[in-house]
Amino acid sequence: MELAESAAALPAAARLAWLNAQCPDHPDVVAEILDRVAWEEKMGDFLREPIVARAAPRAELFAPGSLVAGRYRIAREIGRGRWTTVYEARDTQAELPVALKVGNPPGIAGPPFHAGLVRRHEYAEVDSAEGRFGFAVFEYLAGPPLAARLKATPPLPVEDACAIALCLCRVLRHAATAGFQPASLNTSDIILAPRGPVLICDWLVSGGKSHASAADLASLGLILRRLAPDSGEPVAAAWNRIVHRCMGQVPEKRYLSLTALEEDLRLLPQLS
Repeated sequence: MELAESAAALPAAARLAWLNAQCPDHPDVVAEILDRVAWEEKMGDFLREPIVARAAPRAELFAPGSLVAGRYRIAREIGRGRWTTVYEARDTQAELPVALKVGNPPGIAGPPFHAGLVRRHEYAEVDSAEGRFGFAVFEYLAGPPLAARLKATPPLPVEDACAIALCLCRVLRHAATAGFQPASLNTSDIILAPRGPVLICDWLVSGGKSHASAADLASLGLILRRLAPDSGEPVAAAWNRIVHRCMGQVPEKRYLSLTALEEDLRLLPQLS
């Protein structure tokens, strides 16, 4: 009704005189319009908004600038895997950068915190046009993945390669003691953060085992093969022996523990 909209735009004290001028012979219409305007002001935007908000498409929920779960402001996409996508975001409550891992992830939270593990803050769920799904919130690590570091620059010095390898051994031993094993382990799962190498992989319950499995050692061997340092023949030969013992087909020739692997790694710098 145009008269009601025009009257609502006027100051309350001026509405009666204006309506009387517009409808001089219809006091009942004037009264009805005044009641309608007063009622709409009292209800505010209640009737203008849908009772049930329609969920946005999933891609729109995580578009740059979007606010997810009323808290996380999306900055950009920083990684994409087969099942998950990772976004850089800002926690508007804590005023901290975070990483949101969206997809299948959340499952198992993983082992207790260790300096070589990414901190997981929380798990949350949101509704989208495609259905309800979850995402995990982690600390944001600005350092490059080990895969990018190895691709962009020459081989690492033996001291640096050994430091990364020893850190991974400590982290895997810590996880195994807590009853967890990595769901995957590769150079893209390792971030070279200021505090040192940080593992960002998903985790599985290890079924009661408190030591690294042969599969873990084999995956670690693949990483060590990529890490092969820039060194002389004695170190290169010793490094290759370590890789083969991690990945060996004959069980009797494999490492029996991460501790034994660490002992061999510590000897390498002395050979250079």
